[in-house]
Amino acid sequence: MAPALLFEPNGQFVRSFGAGLFKSAHGLRIDRDDNVWATDNADHLVFKFDHDGKVLMTLGQRGVPGEDERHFNKPADVAFGDNGTFFVADGYGNSRVVKFDKDGRFLLAWGKKGKAQGEFNLPHNVRLDSKGHVYVADRENDRVQVFDQNGKFIRQFGGFAPFGLFITPADEIFATDGRAHRVHRLTLDGKILETWGKRGPEPGNFFLPHGITVGADGAVYVTEVDGKRIQKFVPAP
Repeated sequence: MAPALLFEPNGQFVRSFGAGLFKSAHGLRIDRDDNVWATDNADHLVFKFDHDGKVLMTLGQRGVPGEDERHFNKPADVAFGDNGTFFVADGYGNSRVVKFDKDGRFLLAWGKKGKAQGEFNLPHNVRLDSKGHVYVADRENDRVQVFDQNGKFIRQFGGFAPFGLFITPADEIFATDGRAHRVHRLTLDGKILETWGKRGPEPGNFFLPHGITVGADGAVYVTEVDGKRIQKFVPAP
């Protein structure tokens, strides 16, 4: 089975793609044009696919880690800005965010290993709000840091381990806390509005929740590393 799997909203399998391309598939995102982006955090690559699974762009050098304009070190996630720009959370090996133009040309990077403002300890997810601010899940520092698109620090909030991060068009944040095995719904300032789940195999509980996304209908999808499953949650009627 190829590592990228497509399902209907009811969980029915449709198809897969990406066979032979990944050593360790990690981040998965869909851009405004329905292109599919994925990171390989073992082979230090970022892929862009069309919706049918055709490779449109590959960034990085397979099997070669680095911290320059053409290399990554275990990248984790991708987010999308204006005019086709995109941001890579270059996170498991390096401790930075890298910005590229629509053609994959390097524009800038910021961050280093540490705990101060603008420093990271595993930048695991990157998302943008409706104003274009960049939210970085600084996982091992138990916080989310917020920047402008040139890497200028704006603010931070925390108190949980952000393993997964998603921002809806209405500017609500959904985050998985992988250490506490739960999900939070938050404001952009980090105020927790709702929390659900605890450690366990039962529906609605989690074994290391990792990725999270929200569909156009408000359904929340959570992937679990140790639980090896996807759970779907729908808004209450």
